[in-house]
Amino acid sequence: MKRKTLIWGALAIGVASAIGVFLGGGVLAQSKTAKPSVLGRTRVAFMNLNEVLKSYSKYKAMIDQLKAKDKQFMTMLRNKQKQAEALLNESKQPNVTQERKEQINLELKRIRFDMENIRQEAQKEITKLQSEELTKMYREVYQVVTEYAASNGIDVIMQYNEQWDDAYHSPARTVQRMNMPFWPMYYDKSLEITGSIAQLLNARFAGNVPASGK
Repeated sequence: MKRKTLIWGALAIGVASAIGVFLGGGVLAQSKTAKPSVLGRTRVAFMNLNEVLKSYSKYKAMIDQLKAKDKQFMTMLRNKQKQAEALLNESKQPNVTQERKEQINLELKRIRFDMENIRQEAQKEITKLQSEELTKMYREVYQVVTEYAASNGIDVIMQYNEQWDDAYHSPARTVQRMNMPFWPMYYDKSLEITGSIAQLLNARFAGNVPASGK
């Protein structure tokens, strides 16, 4: 059986922001006369969330867990496939009775049913694990980013996702980049804090990395 991995795409995480217009006319009226508390000193930084996670030990542990589960389910599928192949070979033997062929057909149907259940269970477990772990990791990233911004006088940290590898300038990657809702085309690289956040994240939370494959 041709092996197809049961792990599918990794996920991009977005952050929604809300505007407090529901606070009422009092706030709007005040904004007409009140002077901004900060004028001309907004400090912005940029963070590649994709690269932060790739450098995070917990993310690497999660990938190992996903691979272990994938291997477990693929082993189950291969065993079922071997059973099916053995039955098919048996059905082709010249001395097999019609009654036995009917039994074989019933067993093959059961095996196909079992294989479909295995695939569905694999998708359910792998998706659940990935979603839960990424949610936990994002909260940790948010905590580190918030503390970093406060301690470094940064007003806004813009999150984006990008693969930093040899295919950076490939046509496919360029088109993907053009379709992103947000991607910093140009900025002073001193505003890039991806490496700093990755280091702080590992220093702060790496001690809670789960054992691989469990």
